[in-house]
Amino acid sequence: MSIDLQRIRIERLFDAYNLDVPIQDNTLILVGENGSGKSTLINLLYYTLTTQWDRLSQLPFHSCIVTIGNQDYTIKREDLPTTQNPKRLSSLMRYFHQRLSSQEFDSLINELADHDSEYWLSKNRFLELRHKFPGISLMALRELARVSPRLASLDENEVDQVIDILAKAVQSNEREQVLFLPTYRRIEKELSDVFPDIDLDDVLPFSKTKSYRKKLQSGYVELVEFGMEDVMQAFDSTLSDLDQNFRTALNRLTGSYLGDIIRNNYKNVEPSQLSTDKFRETIKVMLPRIGDILSEGDRQKLGQLLKDVKTNQVLLEEQRVTAYFLTRLVEIHKSQQEKEQPIRNLVDLVNQYLSNKTLEFNSSEFKLVFKRKNKDMTEVPIAGLSSGEKQIISLFTHIFLSDYDKYFLVIDEPELSISVPWQRRFLQDLKDTQKCAGLIAVTHSPFVFENSLAEYAHSISEFIEEI
Repeated sequence: MSIDLQRIRIERLFDAYNLDVPIQDNTLILVGENGSGKSTLINLLYYTLTTQWDRLSQLPFHSCIVTIGNQDYTIKREDLPTTQNPKRLSSLMRYFHQRLSSQEFDSLINELADHDSEYWLSKNRFLELRHKFPGISLMALRELARVSPRLASLDENEVDQVIDILAKAVQSNEREQVLFLPTYRRIEKELSDVFPDIDLDDVLPFSKTKSYRKKLQSGYVELVEFGMEDVMQAFDSTLSDLDQNFRTALNRLTGSYLGDIIRNNYKNVEPSQLSTDKFRETIKVMLPRIGDILSEGDRQKLGQLLKDVKTNQVLLEEQRVTAYFLTRLVEIHKSQQEKEQPIRNLVDLVNQYLSNKTLEFNSSEFKLVFKRKNKDMTEVPIAGLSSGEKQIISLFTHIFLSDYDKYFLVIDEPELSISVPWQRRFLQDLKDTQKCAGLIAVTHSPFVFENSLAEYAHSISEFIEEI
């Protein structure tokens, strides 16, 4: 399932007015002055799509209606299940429903109802309960036991089925990640340098000290930092995987090669397979990659064989075994090219932004390097990139190299730290990655929609309803 966002209506925003915003093709660019409520709207939308009820409850609104597909979801701020609102049981009940079958959940509730909470909170009884339901955390069991006297008379509305249904709807997007760029992302230095005495794990939803893989696999990411450590980790992880995949394919080739020869598979090779320019260029690329398997002399012999085939259009019997090896290398190359496509797409797009620098992908050594476009093509340390370059590289690295097929992008002021020419293409390039399932942005700049996105641009004043 994908997030098919149709509309968002916010009632009593700042207790002053309503906003009723239709959304076409999962795309909206909202233009407005400071204080018009556009950032509040985009935060509200982001917190709703990522079911961050605590943060949503802190925004100044009375209620909102979010339309996803054909379904309206009405959320009242006062009803949100938050840690500041202990009377609400929605989050707790949802936790148990996700981990227990209906029969197990009913059994647990019935057992709790037989005694008061004081009985269950004694140490021995509590451990007995945990033994019966080992898949549930001790903390969750303790909390459920604490409120158990209220369960029998619990009103269905109190569990807030709307919020539970909405949570299930947006959390079912296993291959679609919500990616949020807030305004406070304008950080040029590594946060650890700015705040050396603060544990970033405690203050950021996804700090750079946490596992990058964990960040990639989360259902949403709040991209607040454009220091380059995450980018380097993404580069290293991707290149390491590519290298390992290639070595595995080579090992598989050498392991199966003897069997292929015994089965006479090499006899099926035709001179025409080896004589094309594309075949020879592929082998030219592949030979440097297998330097640890073949000596320089062996690689030269393979090159000479290709020249002979091109000249004579004939394969001698003693050449067929070697020729078969080359055809298998080409098969590996084709598979490897598919695996390398995301990183090649990243390099191609990033280099359209860089003017006096370039990002190079060395496919033989599995390296990504920034270089300055001067006579010596000197290497540029990634930390030395400008703030705008960091923003572009960080975002597109995440989109091309993380694990999700699609992204729902929510961006507050996409123009931050980037020049006017970049503003004109930034959102358009995001849409053109073919990985953008949705794009919601608020902006001050008219340049960000001077492209095919102009039809999705609206002034926030169009949607304000006075109350």
